[in-house]
Amino acid sequence: MGPSISWATRWRRLRGFDRVWAGINQGTAPDGTNGRPRTWALRAAPFALLAPLHHSALLPYLNENMPAGIMTILVFYTVRHAPVALTPVAAAVAAGLIVTAGLHLWRRNAIVSVLGGTAVHVALASTLPARNDSCQDARESVVLASNPESG
Repeated sequence: MGPSISWATRWRRLRGFDRVWAGINQGTAPDGTNGRPRTWALRAAPFALLAPLHHSALLPYLNENMPAGIMTILVFYTVRHAPVALTPVAAAVAAGLIVTAGLHLWRRNAIVSVLGGTAVHVALASTLPARNDSCQDARESVVLASNPESG
């Protein structure tokens, strides 16, 4: 019986990644050059670029204003396709937004408020009867148009 080969090695051999993987393990790039300085530079770049930000006024500003900005983006993302008419979908969206806002005002915790509002929205959206007359009318017109005998 031959040596045991891991599933990852078999996958790399099947896909032709052996040469690339060997180059990564030996510190060489696929073209045969030494890839270690490049790898080191790419790993060090984020630390070198973020070092000047530690003493800037930007980080405290972002720390204070980002949660409200993210919540605003989530609100617009949630209501972008919500119907204006009073439907079960609109009721689920409105209830989720109200619970999110209420929890955020009460607890001042973005994670709790987002999770609570999402839970209410999902619970209502999955239990309320989903009825959309415009979609039903569109389906009926497609069926009537595709059936020449119904005309």
